[in-house]
Amino acid sequence: MAEEQLPNIHPTAQVDPTATVHPSARVGEDAQIGAFVHIGHRVMIGDEAKIGDDAEIDSDAKIHDGAEVGVRSKVGRRAKIHDGVEIHKGVEIGDDAEIDSDAKIHDGAEVGVRSKVGRRAKIHDGVRIDNYVDIGDDVELARGSYISRSSVVR
Repeated sequence: MAEEQLPNIHPTAQVDPTATVHPSARVGEDAQIGAFVHIGHRVMIGDEAKIGDDAEIDSDAKIHDGAEVGVRSKVGRRAKIHDGVEIHKGVEIGDDAEIDSDAKIHDGAEVGVRSKVGRRAKIHDGVRIDNYVDIGDDVELARGSYISRSSVVR
């Protein structure tokens, strides 16, 4: 009989009992995982990262140290969320997207597939960034903006 694999959850991490953490996932030191969160295959949650209630982190995503993913937000497959990033509530991050260090993504924003948001960028409420977009470091996008596919914003 095969032994059941358990997730690699650091003893100081706080994981709500209603959260689902795949056995191949890793949850770091002092990380906080909220109620009804779903963490998929091979996900890495860094030290002191915070995942809000009802969030979904899809397979192979990486949430680095100190990053925050808000309530009802979704992070796609293989997405990378770097140190100190703040993702607010109801945000969608597409597959293979990358959010660089200390960026802030506000309520209801969307970042498309294979898009990149630079360091310290501020993406305000309701911004929609289409697929394959490159947003530079320190860029600020106004509330409700739309950035079309394959654009570069510096």
